[in-house]
Amino acid sequence: TQSTWGESSFLVEGTQPAALLSVRTIVWAGILSVGYSFVHSDVDALWLRDARPILLPPRHDMVFTQGTISPEGVQREWGFVLCSGVFAARATDTSRSLLRAMVDDQLRDPNVPVRYTDQDVLNKVIFKLKIKWLIPSARSIYSCFHISSFTCFRKPVQGQLPGSNAMVLLLPYHLFPRTPPDTNSSIGSSTDVYIKHYFSVNTGNLTKVGVLREHGLWWLRENWDRVPGDGVAWLARVRNSSVPVA
Repeated sequence: TQSTWGESSFLVEGTQPAALLSVRTIVWAGILSVGYSFVHSDVDALWLRDARPILLPPRHDMVFTQGTISPEGVQREWGFVLCSGVFAARATDTSRSLLRAMVDDQLRDPNVPVRYTDQDVLNKVIFKLKIKWLIPSARSIYSCFHISSFTCFRKPVQGQLPGSNAMVLLLPYHLFPRTPPDTNSSIGSSTDVYIKHYFSVNTGNLTKVGVLREHGLWWLRENWDRVPGDGVAWLARVRNSSVPVA
């Protein structure tokens, strides 16, 4: 697919998943450019409650959930990273400027869609703006697959861009966990969770489907033709059940 923004373009190969992530950045920028706000949620982010009210507070231009450790350079500087898998953007000049900067960064270097994800670009763009984070005192250190660690916050983290009234918000990690609950931590085990967006490393049993199955989040059927009775009624039973419905 040939994707074009202004006078620049890049070719998206079907065999390059990272390139497809770059295309969605162009879609986000396009939505904002015509005056619409939006909430973005990856297909593997499981909504347990309606998160729209908390994702679209009136005072903030963009609201993010927290990632884990990528990009590592930003994670080392901030102690955390923003997740591009679940976030919201209001149709403000600030949001349009940030998304346009992401698109420009991707189009400037043809290798970006291959080597980096949209989350890498997002964090680096905001990092370069020298955003000032107002860090709350309530925080935790969480281990990510025993490989690295990152800082989590139990209260929202406000971010302000220099020289403007533009505000960015990072939501509490335990409400939008990216990692399954740890036996040594309360992070991710709260009953107040809005969205479970579990990370996977795609090795061994830690594939995306494997992680979702292990934690009771895999609801997809392969035999839809054998769903008893009305499919809509079956989905309603799934929604109201605490365990997968066969």
